[in-house]
Amino acid sequence: MDRLKGKVALITGCGRIGNIGLAVCEAFLREGASVVATDILTNDQEEIVNSLVGKSSADRVLFLQHDATREEDWQRVADQTIATFGQLDVLVNNVGIALS
Repeated sequence: MDRLKGKVALITGCGRIGNIGLAVCEAFLREGASVVATDILTNDQEEIVNSLVGKSSADRVLFLQHDATREEDWQRVADQTIATFGQLDVLVNNVGIALS
């Protein structure tokens, strides 16, 4: 299960335990990718990172606060991803909001 070995994935919408974004992160980690999990929310950041690291190694996981509506945040996240992992190969734009 190393179909994504050596790849780096940026996955948005990962700010809550048990959400789709984290499930995608876990799947990518299982397939050998490094992941950059982002969300505008950071309340559960430590728990999220610990959850992902438990399925991989700490050097393959990065969590960043990211407001996907702000162009400068996209640039900052891309820059930090490349600074950390040296590349960016995959984007899963999973961010969204729920309106009542």
